[in-house]
Amino acid sequence: MAKKTLIEIIEDSELNGTETLIKLTDPIPAGLTVVIREFGGVVVASNSKEGYVKLQWGSDVPTPVWQTIRAGTGFFNLHLNKDFVGDGVKRFRIIRENKASQKQVIVAWLDALIHDQ
Repeated sequence: MAKKTLIEIIEDSELNGTETLIKLTDPIPAGLTVVIREFGGVVVASNSKEGYVKLQWGSDVPTPVWQTIRAGTGFFNLHLNKDFVGDGVKRFRIIRENKASQKQVIVAWLDALIHDQ
């Protein structure tokens, strides 16, 4: 039976006004498949459209190229079951952006499995 490595990220913190925070996973080893099982977020504010959460796949090497997989605002929880194949450089990143001028809590989570063969 193939071994599986869990990627589980939960980012839960207050962002300052107009602040953006980015969380990167480790690069996915070449030839290994990653299945994104679940991605979600919540913008905790009176006007939840003043912030968003985004999941991207790509790298900054040799030049930045990032593909947006999903993005949302308010509250969302997506069950994706979407596969990605690593090349030793590409990785996932979660972007949390506060577009409001005041502080607010923005939460994001990612649940994925790397199929180690």
